[in-house]
Amino acid sequence: MNLTQRPLSGGGETASGTRAPGQCLRVAETRHERVTKGIDKITLTAALEHVTEHWRPRIVGEINGSKIQLAKFKGDFVWHSHEDSDDLFLVLHGRLAIDLPDRTVELQSGELVIVPRGLEHRPRADEEVHVLNIELKGTVNTGDAGDAGELTAPEQYL
Repeated sequence: MNLTQRPLSGGGETASGTRAPGQCLRVAETRHERVTKGIDKITLTAALEHVTEHWRPRIVGEINGSKIQLAKFKGDFVWHSHEDSDDLFLVLHGRLAIDLPDRTVELQSGELVIVPRGLEHRPRADEEVHVLNIELKGTVNTGDAGDAGELTAPEQYL
C-alpha cells in the first residue's frame, strides 16, 4: 500500500527519535481510495433521456484521452473523416448505417464498428438510433467537413 505518512505529534518516539511500529498518522489516501471515490455507474437509458437533439452527442465520460459520448441520430450526416482519431460506434437501440467509400456497414442493437482514422465515412439512420461513440477528446464530430452548420456540435457533458 502506498501511503504518505508522518509521525504523530506529541510523544511516542523511541530513543532513536523514530516512531514505534504502527505509530504513524495517515495524511493521504491510498491511490485505490482516491480513484474509487469518483467512480459511479452510468445508466445509459437514463442518460439518453437527456440527449434531446439528433447529431448532438453528450459526453458521459473519458478514458485514456478519449471521450465516451451518447447520441441520437436520425437522417443523413455529412461525409467526413477524422485525421487523428478512430471513431467507434456502438448501437444501443435501433439501426445505423455507416457509409464508407466502397461499401456500407449495417449495424443493429449490440453491434459496433470502428472506423479507422483518416477513412471517410457517413453515419445515417432512417429511424432514430441510440449510439455510444468513442473518439479522442477535441475531435469535432464533423471532422474534416469543417463547419457543417447545425450538424457541427460542441463538446458537451451531460
